[in-house]
Amino acid sequence: MATSPDSSESVEVLVASAHSALNAGDVQKARQHFRDALEKDPSHPQANYWLGVIHLQTGRVEEALPLLKIAVARNPSLPDARVDLGLAHHLLGHADKAQACFKTVADTAPDYIETQRQSAIALEQEGDLPAAAEACRRALLISPRDAMLWRHLAMLNDHLGHFDSALLARRALVDLEADNAIYRCELGQALLYASRPEDALIELQKTIELAPALLVAHGNLGLAFYRLKRFPEAHAALGRAAAIAPHNAEVQKAIGDIYQAEGRLDEAIGAWLHAVELKADYVDAWRNLGLAFEHKNRLAEAISCHQKTVSLQPDNHRNHRCLAIAQMDAGQLEASQASIARALHADPADPESRWHQFSLRAFRGEFPAAWADYECRAEQPHRIGPGHVFTEPLWEGQPLAGRTLLLHCEQGLGDTLLAARYLPHLASYGGRVLLWCPAQLVDLLQRISGPVEVFSQRPTQSTCDFHLPLMSLPGIFQTTLETIPRETPYLSVPPQSHFPLPVPAGTRLRVGLVWTGSRCQPIERRPIPLIELQPIFDLPGISYYSLQVGTGEQDLVQCGFGWHIVNLAPELTDFGRTAAALSQLDLLITIDTSVAHLAGALGKPTWLLLSFAPDWRWLRERDDSPWYPTMRLFRQPLAGSWATVVEQVHAELRHLLARL
Repeated sequence: MATSPDSSESVEVLVASAHSALNAGDVQKARQHFRDALEKDPSHPQANYWLGVIHLQTGRVEEALPLLKIAVARNPSLPDARVDLGLAHHLLGHADKAQACFKTVADTAPDYIETQRQSAIALEQEGDLPAAAEACRRALLISPRDAMLWRHLAMLNDHLGHFDSALLARRALVDLEADNAIYRCELGQALLYASRPEDALIELQKTIELAPALLVAHGNLGLAFYRLKRFPEAHAALGRAAAIAPHNAEVQKAIGDIYQAEGRLDEAIGAWLHAVELKADYVDAWRNLGLAFEHKNRLAEAISCHQKTVSLQPDNHRNHRCLAIAQMDAGQLEASQASIARALHADPADPESRWHQFSLRAFRGEFPAAWADYECRAEQPHRIGPGHVFTEPLWEGQPLAGRTLLLHCEQGLGDTLLAARYLPHLASYGGRVLLWCPAQLVDLLQRISGPVEVFSQRPTQSTCDFHLPLMSLPGIFQTTLETIPRETPYLSVPPQSHFPLPVPAGTRLRVGLVWTGSRCQPIERRPIPLIELQPIFDLPGISYYSLQVGTGEQDLVQCGFGWHIVNLAPELTDFGRTAAALSQLDLLITIDTSVAHLAGALGKPTWLLLSFAPDWRWLRERDDSPWYPTMRLFRQPLAGSWATVVEQVHAELRHLLARL
């Protein structure tokens, strides 16, 4: 039955309204308008088509199929409707019917593929990448062996961040043209960036068989071997790349990266220097040089390299941050603060920049203001231990009556020992306080005064109302340098940990030694080579005791004068035993390690040997510590120079002996 003029006009109004809603992104409203139109005219071609498309795009394929059939029946010459009908059949597993639809389009609309191809190009130029990719996909339904369409689709998916889809497109390209070296190389590169280096190796090696002189294939092959830590093969691949293109800066930079991964930093520096000679504006190579020079304590050169990156990319927050860190390590605090300010201006949310802003402010003693930035460590997984993510809310210092607070030690052992001083102060908050700490500290921390239950296992289920990292307590208490809890000792030796120290005849002074730490930091300046301490061993009447456990023990054998030192390592099975040893010493001489914090917490006289760029808690230009009243600080006057520090220690030991 024909529709009346008024009814027909009403349908067109509804269809127009539906299109307006679609253009505005209101799919729900568009769907309803198309449905209303079909109630008035069930065979309306556009309403059937577009409602079918909406159903198709929202996964309601069975509802889409009859609508698209009507659209094709009413307008057989419309290729888009037949393409979508074929797609619906394909999704429903009707392969023969799908292919019949696509063949009909190819036979009846020979220009359709080229129209979609040109549409994809135009849409890409306009910046509408999703629509451009859709045009490629529609054309490929009709012409699935069109290599250029697959390549265009792969590149569009790359730009859209749809890397899995891009990988599938590149795989289709290689299936179509197995002997095309460029297509296979691009597949290998895509596999590499998909973190599939083993699969990438296969494709890149086949690429090189097809095109032995293809530079990018050798470069990517080297990167694949690098990702697999097969460094000799990575060097070989990049060596071939360098032979093909001896003046290619990217190849030299990659060679430097491999040297760095092997721990061959001097050779890495040489390769990166070659890279910037070839390409003076190579920011990544300049940054690597800056970081390497910093690692080598060549701070002036590090600063110069980072200044170069800033001049080349002034809007890159990482460049300013790296410069700030090098300046801070060189003692240029005002310049470092200016660089960090620029980093935060470029990216206010960057947690690494906020962390280094904290370090600068803390280094200058700007408490309590600095504590707010200290909390950004929660956004940096590498700064917190595993398993320290909780669903319970953070405690903000409110009363705890009737509720439970879980404190967890997400920082290092030294941080835990430092922050333990706050535990007695929680008594006034009421409630129950649980402390999850490393097993080697349990015996020590169980003896601290206060309302705290100590255990070494992470809770297996929700056992608390609030949680808080232990090192957040200074911020909760709004600690300043003047209000740090200074009462020592706040730790004591567990009774079961006591053991007697051997005391050689003629001993007047018992001195403990720690000269190195775990050596797990990317830039480790704290250790002092044991050989540097040799001058202090000529003082008569002093017995030295090594508190090194694990790392550094071998130094006693290698130094040639280890017979001066009693090795306590076999006795130090946990921190309770270390505390027992410290309790029998007159003095500890140590670098910045957890043993230094333990000695300070026990109230033991401690001489702390600090590198030129120490940790934030040791502040600057002072020889005492507000954290530990029995601690004295000896600072390097220059980066890497321990001689002056050892001379001072030697002189102070002589004075100490003279007073006995």
